[in-house]
Amino acid sequence: MVAPITARSSPSRLELHDPDQLLELLTDDIVYDDCAWPRTMHGKADVREFIDNTWRAFLELTFELVAGPHVACDGPRAAFWWKASGTNLGPIDPPGIPATGRRIELDGVDIHEYRNGKVAKLRIIFKWQ
Repeated sequence: MVAPITARSSPSRLELHDPDQLLELLTDDIVYDDCAWPRTMHGKADVREFIDNTWRAFLELTFELVAGPHVACDGPRAAFWWKASGTNLGPIDPPGIPATGRRIELDGVDIHEYRNGKVAKLRIIFKWQ
């Protein structure tokens, strides 16, 4: 549910809570699929909505890179294994769940596909600990 963009490869960018810094890492036509969001995101406006909702729900969300990048030898792709933690201090919307005050621990993977030095496709898969 967390994990905006290349955050696992650049945790400090995510933890700064500056969406513009994250969005500059993406192509304008980014296709972003995150298991925490109800639909695949297309373009930076969709990703911005996701980032804003994530930070509203988990204000002090932090990430740790566990392994990676694991670079594909047959194309401009890489994968990153990461862990994240935070406390749910705001509503999770969608789907409209009020803040619980509970701490979360996530174990996840980013799969990036690059074009012209930016992330063009991103898939994020994680599980709750």
